[in-house]
Amino acid sequence: MTFCIKSQLKVWLNDQCKILNPGDYASLAPASQNSRAFVHHTDHFKGAIHAYQFIGGHTEIFGIITPAGFEHMFRGLGESYAGPMWPDADLERVAEKLNTGVANVMTEFDVIPVSNHKLVEPQPWSGSENQLPGSQKPYFLRNRTGSSAVLGGTVVRPYVTGAKSGNRYSLATLEGSNQFETQVLSGGIRFPGVDHCFYVSDGYLELPAGTYFDIKPVSSYFKVFMYSQPGGLGDLVYAAGKDKPHTGLNCMIPDSPSLFDREKLSQYKSKFKFDLM
Repeated sequence: MTFCIKSQLKVWLNDQCKILNPGDYASLAPASQNSRAFVHHTDHFKGAIHAYQFIGGHTEIFGIITPAGFEHMFRGLGESYAGPMWPDADLERVAEKLNTGVANVMTEFDVIPVSNHKLVEPQPWSGSENQLPGSQKPYFLRNRTGSSAVLGGTVVRPYVTGAKSGNRYSLATLEGSNQFETQVLSGGIRFPGVDHCFYVSDGYLELPAGTYFDIKPVSSYFKVFMYSQPGGLGDLVYAAGKDKPHTGLNCMIPDSPSLFDREKLSQYKSKFKFDLM
């Protein structure tokens, strides 16, 4: 179902309710191959009623939904927007939009609202959320609890196994450090019949002085923390663009880029000591 990545998320699973902090996880076992359900409102999923609510100022979640294709429901509920993220607009009518949109997509995506279900108040973590269940049933798993294994300096923590997902997918975290001499995953590894998707939430990549690099965004939004000696890329970009500050309040980047000739960066070469390739 979903990881909480930033801020806090309130999740209901049947008669349970927990407030998820970053790293906490809530899961519903997949139903039959043609049945899908995952929506902001209360709905039915393989006999389980679930709902969720963002309760932080800016909440981010990482959701795993199987089978594929359920993302089209969100397109059906949403409105067309050509920008890379979301419009810098008032969000007050989002609930109204969802209330009217659910009926339109209910049949196609097997979303069954349960309007008479009473949502309980959040409950404290009791300790039962510190281990994976032994069967396919809804469950919470608290951050940095549950099963884990250490191989060299690498720690793996499973959140969903094949047994918990009807053999549809596995979900785990890998953690490690470059401070360990033993790096069991270094040197190459190949899975001819298994696809993988990686989401990097913590850590950094180092670019030594003299390294040629090319930054090419491959997602609609990315954020990188840059640490360098003075006079690096961050200082250069700020100097070249400080006359046009970003003034949006609800969106981290502008709707569209401003015109800028990359060759104009050459005028800063004497100050920042760089080469354009």
